[in-house]
Amino acid sequence: MMTKMRSMAKPIFWVIIVAFILGMGLMGITDILKTKPMVGEIAGQKIKYEDYYRMLQNAYQNYLQQNPDKDIDEQTMKKLNDEVWKQLVQKIIYDKCIKEYNIKVSDKEIAWKILNEPLDVLKNNENLQTDGKFDKDKYLQALQNTDTGLMSYLENYYRSYLPMEKLQNLIKSTAIVTDEEVKQDYIDKNRKGKAEIIVFDPKTIKDVKISDDEIAEYYDKNKEAYKIEPTVKLKYITMPLEPSLEDQLIAKTKIDSIYKQINTENFAELAKRYSLCPSADKGGDLGFFGKGRMDKAFEEQAFSMKKGEISEPIKSRFGWHIIMLTDIRTKDGEKEVRASHILIKEEPSITTKQNLERKAEDFYQRVQHGDFEKIAKDLKYEIKETAEIKKTATYIPEIGRNPELIKFAFDNKIGTVAEPIKDRRGNYIVVIISDKMGEHYEPLSDVTDEIKKKIENRKQKEEIRKKANELAKQITSDKFQTVANDNNLKLITTNLFAVKDYIKDVGREQEINRAILNLKKVGKITPILEGKQAFYIAKLIEYHPEDMKQFEKEKKNLKDKMILRKQKEVYDEWYTKMKEKSKIVDNRSQFFDI
Repeated sequence: MMTKMRSMAKPIFWVIIVAFILGMGLMGITDILKTKPMVGEIAGQKIKYEDYYRMLQNAYQNYLQQNPDKDIDEQTMKKLNDEVWKQLVQKIIYDKCIKEYNIKVSDKEIAWKILNEPLDVLKNNENLQTDGKFDKDKYLQALQNTDTGLMSYLENYYRSYLPMEKLQNLIKSTAIVTDEEVKQDYIDKNRKGKAEIIVFDPKTIKDVKISDDEIAEYYDKNKEAYKIEPTVKLKYITMPLEPSLEDQLIAKTKIDSIYKQINTENFAELAKRYSLCPSADKGGDLGFFGKGRMDKAFEEQAFSMKKGEISEPIKSRFGWHIIMLTDIRTKDGEKEVRASHILIKEEPSITTKQNLERKAEDFYQRVQHGDFEKIAKDLKYEIKETAEIKKTATYIPEIGRNPELIKFAFDNKIGTVAEPIKDRRGNYIVVIISDKMGEHYEPLSDVTDEIKKKIENRKQKEEIRKKANELAKQITSDKFQTVANDNNLKLITTNLFAVKDYIKDVGREQEINRAILNLKKVGKITPILEGKQAFYIAKLIEYHPEDMKQFEKEKKNLKDKMILRKQKEVYDEWYTKMKEKSKIVDNRSQFFDI
């Protein structure tokens, strides 16, 4: 059957974005080149920039095919980048597990899927519908049509997709749900009640005395909790990417040239052609705005103009502007203006970027055999130093995400200089390893306040528990409110709640809720209940039992839903562990603005 199907397949004429998985497979992920620069590493596979860039281009093209009337803005690009990375991680992890579990897919299975489970994208295709509904006969005819490549596409798709589906089903099959679990879940959701609750709050215990000896003793007994893994520190300088005087002159010349051509008739056309603001698509129109919403220089100019007036070029922190005031109004007693503008930015040219790269390389070469700090100071660079960096870190404050730099720092000696790093803004950073510390403990002086707070919390909890024990002997159904009021204890009356509901001043405490509802009889009182923040004694004042006859009617449906939830939990837990095990290194921020 499969051989016959293949023989009928020709180049496809309709667009099917079936799965990004197939696109990645065609890109040859399994043989990713192992030379730098690397966008990242997943389960031992190094992801080369050129390969990842091709995947992004494929994603951009697919997006434009599905959204022909939309442009890819910065936010969409970031979202697509994240989706590509996520799919890539999943593909590599799945491929590895499919191989380990020896999962296979036969031609017969693929043929059955193609014939019996058409993709939704095909079901919704107007060419395969009759009177707005999917037509199976048209679908089968399309599969046999020698002028289309539909069969080939579907075969490739399912050959890639089915092993993953089998893997997912294998993982999910470990999810087991018992009848007792279903029953308890039903009870937790349908057994409801109201209660009065006395709150024994540890924070009401004041003036707790803590000695220096107690702090020292706690530190000695719990010293392992203050152990710090090996760390490094880095000193660095930053060479900012900024437009040169020549770049600034080019921007000024361009805005002046536009100003010479501009008038109220052609403003929108020139804005669309030249402006670097997102408003260019709307002819530069910014809509109405009040004071305090725009750059100060821009705002002052706009609010000083008359309707229909065009300003001379003015400079703001964003670049050069030509402003045309199109309307003025008063809203809520405040003046608002409507303006259009043309923005020309002062941007670093390719030459400027190349010069900065050479400058960074020259500095790097000089400090290889010289004093880093002296050379940096002579060149008027500000030297900064990082806080301690752990080996497990992936992000360095002010430098950014750079696992490779962290690895370099741990692999080399103090005084070693790393090659210049280009950040996502185009700045260059040159780093030297300034300090290294092996495994050590935080000094007592650094954790004294933390320890003091922990001892205070413990003592407050002990004291309030004693108070609860004493008063519990006095509390009865009749004296419940009296005991609370006489001892200045908070007394709360709940709304109707179930086991998983949130109770004000208590929180989301399922075990406490369950203990109260398990009283079942109005007027009964719980023993002392320990919560995350306080102790409680509760009296049930209203009770609504679960309807077990209704449960028997819904039991099968409830179990099916619980199985689906459990399967998702099992799968999510498995996939999270697989990602952790895969030791994923994500260096995308060094190449893309994400």
